[in-house]
Amino acid sequence: MPDNTEQQRKVTADAVVPIELDLLEQRSFKQGVTMHRYALRDAKEASL
Repeated sequence: MPDNTEQQRKVTADAVVPIELDLLEQRSFKQGVTMHRYALRDAKEASL
């Protein structure tokens, strides 16, 4: 059965919709890792 992953990429590449995010939390750890936690902004609110 052929792999249609590439075809899916082509189909969905044009369907990308920008989203708005609100940063809720940002933390840095000793190991060098940084965590960012975001919330998706409501589409109705973002268009105002």
